[in-house]
Amino acid sequence: MLQTRHIFLDTSSFIALNYQYTGSVFKRLSKLSKNASVFLHLKPITINEIEAHISEDVHKSSQAINKFRKDVRIFRNLEQTPFKEFFMPFAAEEIDKQLLEQLKDYINEASVNIIEVNDVNTDEVFKKYFEKRPPFGEAKKKDEFPDAFVLAALEN
Repeated sequence: MLQTRHIFLDTSSFIALNYQYTGSVFKRLSKLSKNASVFLHLKPITINEIEAHISEDVHKSSQAINKFRKDVRIFRNLEQTPFKEFFMPFAAEEIDKQLLEQLKDYINEASVNIIEVNDVNTDEVFKKYFEKRPPFGEAKKKDEFPDAFVLAALEN
């Protein structure tokens, strides 16, 4: 039994599911949201963080492909599939653009509610950081700042 019908989506969910909006989890969430069984929520900070991760992942993938192409360059001498496809040109910028568009389409399709972050007390967020309180913890991880601001907004 659900305790709440409100689901706050986090960047880690998108990463863990490889941004696969046609996969079973995202499709199910979209369906539940459309029939108002659940309410999906995102903060603009989270959207920005997801977009940054998508772009970073595209960049890393592009680098990996280029390294792979260099490592297997002997296969350029083969005309048959799949070797020929290894060396087909691709535009990382276009791939990035398409993946970011897929994110926007999913947010719209799944009727995700965007909750603005307006009245967040930045002093309180920094206090948590220096006191090593959640979401920062002992390591005072700076990459937790987006989550800290989202949590502060939700608390408000």
